[in-house]
Amino acid sequence: MQFNITGTSVPQVKKYDNEGAHNAIKSMMQRKETLSIRLYTNKENYPCIWIESLNVAGFKYHVNPDSFNWIYNYLTTGESEDKGINPNELNPYKADEDNNFQLSILKQLIESGKRVQFVPLFREVNNYISATSAFLRGKIFFRLERTEELMEYLREKEAII
Repeated sequence: MQFNITGTSVPQVKKYDNEGAHNAIKSMMQRKETLSIRLYTNKENYPCIWIESLNVAGFKYHVNPDSFNWIYNYLTTGESEDKGINPNELNPYKADEDNNFQLSILKQLIESGKRVQFVPLFREVNNYISATSAFLRGKIFFRLERTEELMEYLREKEAII
């Protein structure tokens, strides 16, 4: 469907090319690039990552459990084989589900004993907590809203100062 405004056409918005993003990530992995990743949930309630490297500008990639495990496996081992993941097989969070993708991954890393480095609280501004988790082939960066619940959790795990 197209709309015409005084002789110009306005194309309808196309669906995001997640398969193209998947192929770009696979290409980055095959070149053994070091990845920088930020996690978030987009406005349509899909878990997403923002991924970039020294040679490739950042772009969005919608993830499902299989595709996130593929990326995490690359970060930890350097293995780039995706084993036939379908990047278009996506499910948004349900309305009654906790949709904080970033927080759930941070907690999983802490629970598994993976080292997560936090920016000291006295250096933080604007009520956020920043952290980084470094791996063999990249880093995951976190920036979470500082809540009392999160602070209690991090203190309990002795993860923050």
